[in-house]
Amino acid sequence: MSRRLRLASASLIVSFGAALSGCVTVGPDFRQPDVMLEDRWLETLPDSAQTAPAAQAAWWTAFNDPVLTALEQRAPRSRSFSAWCRS
Repeated sequence: MSRRLRLASASLIVSFGAALSGCVTVGPDFRQPDVMLEDRWLETLPDSAQTAPAAQAAWWTAFNDPVLTALEQRAPRSRSFSAWCRS
């Protein structure tokens, strides 16, 4: 076996060992931490914030990029893209 092949094999074994070590379960004394969640947001949105779905539908306009805007306008008309998504 050549030196290069032995080095590659050893590297592969060490890599797999390191990857599998992340799959080890936690110790027997592990206890799930208590998490307190708020019922609502602590801060309110400013009056200028738009929360309507229409404001979120055109998210790409925030970038002021004419190429991105043109792509987004052309995308719904592209049947090949829709067919690709369904496949």
